[in-house]
Amino acid sequence: MALTEIYIDPSIAADSGTGTIGDPFGDLEYAIVQSTFDTVNGTRLNIKAGTAEFLVTNLETSLVDTSVSVAWVNSAIAPLVFQGYTAVAGDGGRCKIDAGSGQAWSSATRNSVMFYDCWITTTSASAMFDVNDNWMFIRCKVGPCGGTGLLGDSRLYVDNCFFTGVVATCMNGSTGSIFLNNFVDRLCLGAACNTTSGSSHIIANNLIEHQLGDVGIIQITSTCVFNNSICCLSGTGVSVGINCQAAAIGYIKNNVIEGFNGVGGRGIELSVDNLRYARMLAGNSFYNCETNIIGNNSSDVAQQLAGDNETLSASPFTNPSLANYSPVDTGSVKQGHSPQNFMDS
Repeated sequence: MALTEIYIDPSIAADSGTGTIGDPFGDLEYAIVQSTFDTVNGTRLNIKAGTAEFLVTNLETSLVDTSVSVAWVNSAIAPLVFQGYTAVAGDGGRCKIDAGSGQAWSSATRNSVMFYDCWITTTSASAMFDVNDNWMFIRCKVGPCGGTGLLGDSRLYVDNCFFTGVVATCMNGSTGSIFLNNFVDRLCLGAACNTTSGSSHIIANNLIEHQLGDVGIIQITSTCVFNNSICCLSGTGVSVGINCQAAAIGYIKNNVIEGFNGVGGRGIELSVDNLRYARMLAGNSFYNCETNIIGNNSSDVAQQLAGDNETLSASPFTNPSLANYSPVDTGSVKQGHSPQNFMDS
């Protein structure tokens, strides 16, 4: 069965309309209050690109209002979808949602909500999205943002998103979270991905730029980190490519890491005595890092260097200073990731 379609055109900027494509609602929050949500097949709120939607309060507040029509209830088989469009639903047009100085969403109870083709921004130092389980963000632009971008509980799924100007962590997810095919640009000041709670995370195929001395990926138990390209542009001292903070991690494989060359700079660091528990630490390539791989126990480090990790004699990227991360054939580099399509404005 098809989703029930509701249309919003922020250029109208009024509490008006019926929600059809020919007579769209003029405001997103008004649309949420007015709409009867499909609790069988799910509902898609289509937000027209071109004019920013400015929120008065976070979207959860509007969703709670049931005084007019049928409100949405949590359902994995009848999800709530927010998606941008230009002419027809699902055509890839990217809408803009500006939360001003507040949060875009804050809820400890809502789950199974999806955002596609949206640009979301806020100046608030609180998490822009502080959400519950089973949330998805796909093909979204996140930032600028005064705090954390996406903060979720279990099974936060972030795919093909572009993060820019995020002051704190871009994505912070608990058990079973996935951070896949994303681009984190040099204007982000915190960690790209922080999974310091729960387990069974996947962090893969991401391109991560660094300008300041923070941690690229912070992971914990049973996490798989693979095929990421991580480049530090400043070489700031304590920058760390990947920081693994618990035993029984999954594996760290086929990552390309450059530029952690300041005092105390590391490519891959296991910050407690647990490197012996790594299932696989192999295929990683390092260029211009002070220390490629480090753990608290030197025998553990030696034990794991049996993998085919390598130190490169030249940069694996064409021109990182100009944000050109197309790969260069150097050493045995075959992995990493360069999603050039996310280098937009």
